[in-house]
Amino acid sequence: MINLGHWSYKSVLKVIILGLALFLLFLYFGNFISPLLFHNVIFKEFIIVKKQIIESDKSFTNNELGEFETNIKITTTPTIKTILPRVIFVIEETQVLSTKKSSDNLNKVLDNSDTVNVTKLHKTIDLPITHTDEVSDLSNVIEDDISVTIQKSNLELVEISNFEKLPEYKSPWTWTCQNDKCQRTRRNFSSHGIGYKSLDNCWLTCGVTSSLWPKPRWWRLGYKTITFDISNFLLETVMARSPRVKRLTTKAFTLLKRNLKLLVPSEYKTKSSNDTVIYVNLQIKSPDVILTITTNESYTLRIKRHINSIGGKKQTVLKVFISGRTFFGVRHGLETLSQLIVFDDSVNALQTLSSVMINDKPAFAYRGLMIDSARNFIPIGSLERMIDGMSYNKLNMLHWHLSDSNSFPFFSRTYPQMTHYGAYSKKEIYTPNQVRNLVEYALVRGIKIIPELDAPAHAGNGWQWGPETEVYGQLAFCINEEPWNTLCGQPPCGQLNPANPKVYEVLGGLYRDMFSVFDLDLFHMGGDEVMFECWKKLEIENFMEEKNITNFINLRAYFQATAYEKLKEASRNIKSKSSQKYFSKSNFPPIPIIWSSDLTNHIKTLVDNGINSTDYFIQVWEGSKLP
Repeated sequence: MINLGHWSYKSVLKVIILGLALFLLFLYFGNFISPLLFHNVIFKEFIIVKKQIIESDKSFTNNELGEFETNIKITTTPTIKTILPRVIFVIEETQVLSTKKSSDNLNKVLDNSDTVNVTKLHKTIDLPITHTDEVSDLSNVIEDDISVTIQKSNLELVEISNFEKLPEYKSPWTWTCQNDKCQRTRRNFSSHGIGYKSLDNCWLTCGVTSSLWPKPRWWRLGYKTITFDISNFLLETVMARSPRVKRLTTKAFTLLKRNLKLLVPSEYKTKSSNDTVIYVNLQIKSPDVILTITTNESYTLRIKRHINSIGGKKQTVLKVFISGRTFFGVRHGLETLSQLIVFDDSVNALQTLSSVMINDKPAFAYRGLMIDSARNFIPIGSLERMIDGMSYNKLNMLHWHLSDSNSFPFFSRTYPQMTHYGAYSKKEIYTPNQVRNLVEYALVRGIKIIPELDAPAHAGNGWQWGPETEVYGQLAFCINEEPWNTLCGQPPCGQLNPANPKVYEVLGGLYRDMFSVFDLDLFHMGGDEVMFECWKKLEIENFMEEKNITNFINLRAYFQATAYEKLKEASRNIKSKSSQKYFSKSNFPPIPIIWSSDLTNHIKTLVDNGINSTDYFIQVWEGSKLP
């Protein structure tokens, strides 16, 4: 018999019940208490992480796209592992410096006083802290040329939250192809029932054209899929007529491979036993790298499956062949290839078709969008996302409305007063380097940027500085004047002064500056909604009398003819090297584009003022009753 001393059985039972109750309370409130218990451990680890990231700046290297990549290995080991916490780090302020220096010597770059174009980037890295992770998210944040260098990274611990692992379960639904459409269907879990197929996998094999967009001209698709690991997706050959075309094509392939990596969710890993290899072969027949309305954008795409025997072991090999007359056709072929690759979560791997034959070319030479960053400033990053979306749909022309009466954000080296007076702020300006980089960004994605310098209407803020000089005089009338409804199409008002010869001189300088950053065979000169009420000025009346101009329509034609001469003059002094290689004397000048207006409806007026209507492209728009 056990001697409990002064303890009775009832007392012992009470202690046991009390202890059990405390234990249950601890389990219940553990989810709330554990982050506090972890805080000190996590904070110490956070200091180490911050140090590792800053030290890793010196190890950033360039990939084929000119972007910087790094791998940051973070190891943390909390002492309590019953609950799995997550730590969210924010790169609160990452300064990127654009410099012509090489990044090989970081200290020299940072000490260079000529570094410019500081951009703040924000990136959240969500890391489980119970094991070692390879982190390469920073390469997705930075997209610039090879002159980009991380100067510093200030990290801040902003949140500690619990990560709850969800139980595994089998979905009761699957996707089946019915009448060329993917339909959600109830699964049958019997041994002979319907297995699981993801929606992406269904898209890949369902319908006449599968997941292809736009529909190709001619195609033949197999319906057998094959899985592969992204590490086995390789560029085998690039046959090009010039080093420039080869570099562009290699960049386009690298961009495709990077996008395919993003298809794989971070929580999934492809099977290491998957040894299927995909070899991509590209052939470009023309050395041209300037996209025009006559560029041949056709391509052919072939995928063939082979079985190789290596050391008695069979290996599946897919050979991809894409050929085209120009880089732009081959790039579209790579885009089509990307549409034939999906991530299938039923096998946790990338999949593609094992047999494909496609012959394709665009139905329209001009396939584009217009974007207005004069009325509302649009950051470069947003413009890049617009270009990305266009490339996924094989659009090829981005009409960039760069100026209006609201603002003048394009920085002119010849006339910096334009942005000084016309930009919304010093942060809302497009520098020549930014524009040049954006043009290259678009080119790799098969897109041409067509700039628009609107004139003579839609020209207000940015043109005020003339009267403050002794030389230039009144460059524009009606700037910000009220009531606006009789002076312009919409506020704020502003319209160039056709009687001032300095206006054409300034236009010529702006044209030259734009030619230095755009590869131009097309240039949009604006030309819509000219309100003659704004031109009812004594200076203009005297000018019309001197020039024997009888009405405002003829004055409008005079302005267009004179501005066009300045455009041609600027094109003869073109500075863009790639444009110099493309354009011969017979190609000059670039074809001007103007909006439809009363002027374009008066062909005789155009001819009488020396304007050949066949030299112009007329962009037709409807909805406005203004001239």
